[in-house]
Amino acid sequence: MCDEEWQEIRKIANFAIIIKKELEMCVERAQRLIMAIMLGMIMGLAASGWIAAAFVLQLIMMIMLIIWALTNFCPSIFLLKKILPPCKWD
Repeated sequence: MCDEEWQEIRKIANFAIIIKKELEMCVERAQRLIMAIMLGMIMGLAASGWIAAAFVLQLIMMIMLIIWALTNFCPSIFLLKKILPPCKWD
């Protein structure tokens, strides 16, 4: 391989490292992903006829969001902080 090809490979590798650092999992990002997954599961349960289970899960999510809005305490973020680092928003 010539020098130009190696430089291109290094650029791609450096770009991959930057992307990996940007996408590291942190508390707030994980919490949002979990919430989106839960809403998708609830939608799937409702579509497949499990209306009662979908209702209960939706109610639990609503209660957690109301608690978070009124007290600034989110149980899922509290638990995730024990295993994930906080997000560093620049």
